[in-house]
Amino acid sequence: MENRSEHLLEAYFAHTLSEAESAELSALLQSDQALAAEMRFRQQIASAVQQKSLRAGIENPDWAKATIPPAGSGAGSAIKRQMWSRYLSAAAAAIVLLVVAWVYIPTGSTSNLIAEQTAVFPNKMTFKSLGQTSMAVPPEVIQAFKLYDQQNYTEAAPALEKVVTAFPDIVDYRFYWGVSLVHNHQYAEAVKALEPVSESKNDYQTVSLYYLGLAYGGNKEMDKSKMTLQKYIDATDGVTYRKQAFKVLEEL
Repeated sequence: MENRSEHLLEAYFAHTLSEAESAELSALLQSDQALAAEMRFRQQIASAVQQKSLRAGIENPDWAKATIPPAGSGAGSAIKRQMWSRYLSAAAAAIVLLVVAWVYIPTGSTSNLIAEQTAVFPNKMTFKSLGQTSMAVPPEVIQAFKLYDQQNYTEAAPALEKVVTAFPDIVDYRFYWGVSLVHNHQYAEAVKALEPVSESKNDYQTVSLYYLGLAYGGNKEMDKSKMTLQKYIDATDGVTYRKQAFKVLEEL
């Protein structure tokens, strides 16, 4: 792109383009394919920015300004409405980051809410036998639940995952693994761990709904979170953590 064309673009983006320069730019757009291509590229970015409607979420004043189409009238007004400032690329990049953060990272308020309302569940395992067998409990199982009892969820979660892998038919172990993951804020993994428990006929089925509802909320699956927490509240035996479940429902 020639210096003159670049100068005109810069002037236009800075809102300092005169009427004569506006006419000159309009003519150049008809004859200069590179300049026209640059304009089309920025139009595409502008369209994407408009569709996201995230102007209010941009805190950087320069980036926010870049999302506002410049006003204009006369021969160059059609161009002005479609060409935005030089900051547009930076604004588009910022918006992409905002979208990614909104989709994949729980907001501070939601994350804090889930963490505050995650109750400690006591270890209720008897360890007399595995299922219906008389086999002694392996030491790795004892160690995993020792970490769980110490509320050392960072180490308990991977230890319990190994136990679940070794004994996939014992739903009880899966439940404690899922609870550890919720305490670790590993919500996506917790959802995968707890969904089978919530669909079982196990003694942990109802209480698993409470922790699964929290995991859904932490994973930004709000509709599922509300539905699952309400299901826990409506259960006749869903009493222990009803207060916490109500609190999350009110805030989501």
